[in-house]
Amino acid sequence: MGKKGKKPGRGKEKTERKTAKSEGKRIRRESKKVSEEDDIDAILRNIQKEEAKKKEVHVEENVPAPSPRSNCTLSINPVKETELILYGGEFYNGNKTFVYGDLYRYDVEKNEWKLISSPNSPPPRSAHQAIAWKNNIYIFGGEFTSPNQERFHHYKDFWMLDLKTNQWEQLLLKGCPTARSGHRMVIYKHKIIIFGGFYDTLREVRYYNDLHVFDLDQFKWQEIKPRPGCLWPSPRSGFQLFVYQDEIFLYGGYSKEVSPDKTGSEKGIVHSDLWALDPRTWEWCKVKKVGIPPGLRASFSMCIHKKRAVLFGGVVDMEVEGDVLMSLFMNELYGFQLDTRRWYPLELRKDRSTKDKVVRPCGRINSCMVVGRDTLYLYGGMMEVNDREITLDDLYSLNLSKLDEWKCIIPASESEWLEISEDEDEEDTEDEESNSGSGADETDDDEEDEDTEDHTEKAIDLGNAVSIIRGEKKNIRRKEKRARIEQIRISLGLADSQRTPKPGESLKDFYKRTNTYWQMAAYEHTQHTGKVSLNLRL
Repeated sequence: MGKKGKKPGRGKEKTERKTAKSEGKRIRRESKKVSEEDDIDAILRNIQKEEAKKKEVHVEENVPAPSPRSNCTLSINPVKETELILYGGEFYNGNKTFVYGDLYRYDVEKNEWKLISSPNSPPPRSAHQAIAWKNNIYIFGGEFTSPNQERFHHYKDFWMLDLKTNQWEQLLLKGCPTARSGHRMVIYKHKIIIFGGFYDTLREVRYYNDLHVFDLDQFKWQEIKPRPGCLWPSPRSGFQLFVYQDEIFLYGGYSKEVSPDKTGSEKGIVHSDLWALDPRTWEWCKVKKVGIPPGLRASFSMCIHKKRAVLFGGVVDMEVEGDVLMSLFMNELYGFQLDTRRWYPLELRKDRSTKDKVVRPCGRINSCMVVGRDTLYLYGGMMEVNDREITLDDLYSLNLSKLDEWKCIIPASESEWLEISEDEDEEDTEDEESNSGSGADETDDDEEDEDTEDHTEKAIDLGNAVSIIRGEKKNIRRKEKRARIEQIRISLGLADSQRTPKPGESLKDFYKRTNTYWQMAAYEHTQHTGKVSLNLRL
């Protein structure tokens, strides 16, 4: 799904307006001229007062599924692999931002949700991290955003949830990492490993590449500092960490750097490097990417299943016409074989001759993905439809041993979208000024018609957006976008370009170009069946 391409120049104007708007927010934040609604200190104090009124744990049985959200956490109960624990997250409706502090427990077998309310709960947050170990869930960091996004607060608090009693406890221990969000946490034996993240100081955004360890036996923090001259990943947030035996892998991420020119503008960087950390020596080494790695993307999800890491989703922004950007949201699966360190596309094995409609989650970012009993669970996240952010609440499952089909447990629901009128008012003013001129010609009429068409597409109701997400309707202007999207997919090395010959490409050239892909696909298809993989030879 991509943003609608407009005429060259319109994308630039919109970007400039958004930049000016963001700069205005920054100035107001720095000058502390914020509305009562955006007074984060007051908001958090009120939340704390409400929490103090709670005297006992309250469990509400068989409640509706959680509301749409992204940047939440989803954990497998360590002592019951058919139960998922969901906490926090955020939702943006086009006008206001809502940050959640609710705790849900989901029974996969019964398809039932429980809503837990406990005294002394953590304040609402998103972009935090959670780790499950024994009978507890550990949560660190995250952020709280005011409704108008004028202010936000980064946390450095550390919490423990007892899954037997549903009681929270804040762990006030010395040496914890500084406040941040967008970091990542993994469990290695009896230790929690935290790396990276970012912190917004209002004047600048600071990205981290520090490494912290929490010993779950001794309940102590330790910062691991790099030795002089050693290799170390650069600062970043939004990457992924995953553990295999005595190695901790780091892949991807996002950061910003200040341009060298005098403007002081910032440029976003999407990382695609792969690192391995030895937790016995705390030494990093850079890993060469082999096989068929995923194309460049940000905000993807990853989880571990046996000897492989599984990657889903993400987004890439591509310049498709002049200064117009198209955001392509991915819904493909990639595998990383942990013992051989090879990447490959993960293809479903469902019989293509079936007449049943193939179910597949829509492309998205910032979703939750976990594995329990060989089953992958994918929840929530965010995508865009015609420049509108659609926050999801759907739940999918995929048997990773069979790799036969995605199953939709909970379909996406409709959620409210309230368009901010400032940009539209500016565009209306521009149109009125243009129409009031006496020298309007056919070109102006054409532009007016296209603007009207733009407005019509912007006015698409959310019911249609959900239909698009579910695949019930064709994408808007799909014929016009198909060629551009295909070019993007080929340039990114996505799976379709590996399975299908290019226009005018002979079969001999096609098999020569995709030989490695088919070898990896054959290996992936037969590794669970015991059959012998055959190399394709010309």
